[in-house]
Amino acid sequence: MIFVFDSYVLDTGRRELRRGHTLVSVQPQVFDLLEYLIRNRGRVISRDDLLDAIWGGRIVSESTLATRINAARSAIGDDGESQRLIRTLPRTGIRFVGEVREVEEEEEQPRARRAAASRAVATAADLDAWDMGIAQSTDRVRVIGILNILGPDDPETKARRTVFEQTLQQLGWKVGRNLKIETRDIGSRDLDRARRDAAELVALAPDVLFCTGSVSVAPLQRATHAIPIVFMNVPDPVGAGFVQSMAHPGANITGFSNFEYSIGRKWAELLKQIAPNAARALVLRDTSTPGGIGQFAAVRSAAQSFGIELTPAGVRDIDEIELNVAAFARSGHGGVIVTSVGTGVIRKLIINLVDRYKLPTVYPYPYFAADGGLNAYGPNASEQVRRAAGYIDRILRGEKPADLPVQAPTKYELVVNLKTAKALGITIPQSLLVTADEVIE
Repeated sequence: MIFVFDSYVLDTGRRELRRGHTLVSVQPQVFDLLEYLIRNRGRVISRDDLLDAIWGGRIVSESTLATRINAARSAIGDDGESQRLIRTLPRTGIRFVGEVREVEEEEEQPRARRAAASRAVATAADLDAWDMGIAQSTDRVRVIGILNILGPDDPETKARRTVFEQTLQQLGWKVGRNLKIETRDIGSRDLDRARRDAAELVALAPDVLFCTGSVSVAPLQRATHAIPIVFMNVPDPVGAGFVQSMAHPGANITGFSNFEYSIGRKWAELLKQIAPNAARALVLRDTSTPGGIGQFAAVRSAAQSFGIELTPAGVRDIDEIELNVAAFARSGHGGVIVTSVGTGVIRKLIINLVDRYKLPTVYPYPYFAADGGLNAYGPNASEQVRRAAGYIDRILRGEKPADLPVQAPTKYELVVNLKTAKALGITIPQSLLVTADEVIE
């Protein structure tokens, strides 16, 4: 669905906000907030309505809620004083009051009807080119090959697959109609398995390849220089040699990075907040990739200012992880920082292990906290999947990976698991709870 209001266009299929032909950058949650307000513009939206719709019923602070509303106003040229488009009704809620025109985009609509509706948001020349692109790009079944580092039964795999297919369907691609998806779920750090799965996918000659994590990008890059590759959850794609630069990736690969190295300071800061007496930290990291090395270096540069002595430990050998955690726990007054590279596939083992020794721990992704981790700070994986699906749609319609810049996350989320905190006997500071995007109770 496309909503046209004031001088703006909100395209829910592509998850884009535009002012004229200019793309307006908005955080994923702010986009969701705008869409919800516009879809429900006929009524006043209460605080509880927003919590249910945008945060899934989870508790968030008043400051977090106000920040998102202010960001939504700012994105569409509104503010809290004028309230031209988003109006606050004291002690009641908020309401979108701008005049909105809806444009329905359905593949089965006749071309003439589509063109008439779409003129509200595009020039006639742009529209003709777009219509032709759809006709040419959907006249045969397209094939997407997915190389996934997580296992097939991993809840995160299933959640991402659902988001991926739903987003593609919104963009006009439906499995069983004009789309086929071939998936290989590695489920481990087995590099030989990754290479075999990559070779199998390339042999199928898909139209585009989609992969998650550095472990899955490398074998695909070696297997093909022709088939377009879109990646997500890669911390340093330039350092890893996957792309030439973020702005101009070159060759056949592009995608979405998951971290800037500065996040290492935030992880160290969070550990000190949840464990003020911690003087030592065990840092689980992968030394075989630039991302793993860079993340540890970022944590190390910040740790000294927080009075934390670091102990690095690898993540490739499970027995070694268990030995290192046990030895570290015996010394007391410490916590754990889990970096992102190589830990997702073994996250439950890590969570169970550090909980056994009651070690306060900071994790790199929100879904770690959803699985029982104490607290996490990092990008929302589902949002990365949506953005990757958008790139795949554009490639299927004729664009080249070399012309699509590698993008960083638009937002990092802080998730705190109070249930785990209580089990570990840890009191989470109120100052941290009020800034959290999600609190699990």
